[in-house]
Amino acid sequence: GAYGLVVDTSGKALSGVRVASGGMETTSGVDGRFELALTETGATAFAFELAGHVQTWRTVDVIHGWASQIDVTLIAEQMAGSLDAATGGTITGSRGAAIIVPPGAPVDASGQPFTGATDVFLTPLDPSIPEELAAYPGNLFGETTGGELGVLTSIAVLDITMRSGTEELQIADGAAIAVTV
Repeated sequence: GAYGLVVDTSGKALSGVRVASGGMETTSGVDGRFELALTETGATAFAFELAGHVQTWRTVDVIHGWASQIDVTLIAEQMAGSLDAATGGTITGSRGAAIIVPPGAPVDASGQPFTGATDVFLTPLDPSIPEELAAYPGNLFGETTGGELGVLTSIAVLDITMRSGTEELQIADGAAIAVTV
């Protein structure tokens, strides 16, 4: 199984965090702690979600009969503004983060064009700030063109989320947004 602690970037325990892996899920308690029974072993992906925070993932090698500890930091999303998805526009957030969304680029989960108001969250993460590095939404590994696993070198990371109510939007296939970090 797996157990751990979920905190925010100030170190405060976060309750109500959904922790999911391999069809199993649980929620962190008031002390930020969670425990999840697992049936699979090997490299196992875990998703951590809490409304108002950047979703994050961790991959851990789970060994049968052993409990894996996974401590996670979540960073609060930063609301940057709203735009009309049909007409697009420019949204500027903190630390110089900005995006330009062309008209009609946002689509819903089924890939259909979305029209209407879209809230845009631009959440920068600075690797030189330990609390923000801890909140990176992943393991910071990538695969080279030769197929080897290596550590990513990052100057900055920007989480971009577009949402209408609770529905997260995507960018249409073939469309592009301009991003400044």
